Amino acid sequence: MEIQQIGLLKKISINCMKIFRELSTNFIFIPYLLGFLGLIPFIYFSFIDNYLQIFTLEDRFTFIITYAAIILSFLGGIHWGVILLEVNNTEKYNRYRLRFTISVIPSVLGWVALFLHEYHGIILLLLSYLLILFYDFITFRFANLFIWYFFLRSILTFIAVTSLLNIFYLLI
Repeated sequence: MEIQQIGLLKKISINCMKIFRELSTNFIFIPYLLGFLGLIPFIYFSFIDNYLQIFTLEDRFTFIITYAAIILSFLGGIHWGVILLEVNNTEKYNRYRLRFTISVIPSVLGWVALFLHEYHGIILLLLSYLLILFYDFITFRFANLFIWYFFLRSILTFIAVTSLLNIFYLLI
C-alpha cells in the first residue's frame, strides 16, 4: 500500500513539474506568477492574520502600509522604464519631461503615506493606487503594451485596494 502511494505521489509531482515547465515558456506566465505572489503580504496581513492573530493590528498596519508604499514606487517605475524605451533623442525627451516627473510621484506619495496618521496614510495609498491605475490606462493606451498587462494590473490593484480597505475598516 505504501509503495503505491509513493508511486502515485511521484507521478503527481512529475506531472506538476511538466505543467509548470510548459507554463513557464508562456511569456505572460512569469509576470502573472510574480504579480500574484506579490499579493501575499496584502492578503496575509489584511485577511489571514485576522484569524491567526500572530501579529498585533498595529504591526499588521505597519507591515501592509510599508509594503503598499514600496509597491506603489514600483508602479511609478514602470512608467519610467516605458519612457526610457520610447525616448531615443533629445527632441523626444523634451516631450516626455512631464511623464518623467509624473512617474516619480507614486514614490513620493508612498513615502509621505508612511508619515501620516494611519487613517490618512491608508487613504492616500488607496487614492494613489487608483490614480496610478487610471494614469496607466490613459498613458499606455498609446503605447505598445499588451492587453494582458491591463488585465493583470486591474486584478492586482483590486486586491491591493481591497486589502487596504480591510485594514482601514479594522482600524476604525
